[in-house]
Amino acid sequence: MREDLLKKLMLFGLNQYEAKAYMALVLRGTATASELSDISGVPYTRVYDVLSSLESKGFVVTIPGKPIRYRAIHPKQALEGVR
Repeated sequence: MREDLLKKLMLFGLNQYEAKAYMALVLRGTATASELSDISGVPYTRVYDVLSSLESKGFVVTIPGKPIRYRAIHPKQALEGVR
């Protein structure tokens, strides 16, 4: 099931790391970059680039603070922005 969701997200223009990070955030709610790296399997050295890309594509928002947290945009909203 998870692989099916990853493939579907990739059809909407996300790469594999972006799809994994987005799915993890949808399930988790909010997370720091470090937490997201741990739960999604995206290497820590890539997680900030992935989050930045997801934010520019309208899939993620940044929650200011220390540490910075990230929240997924609801899938329905995020995918409407892609169409």
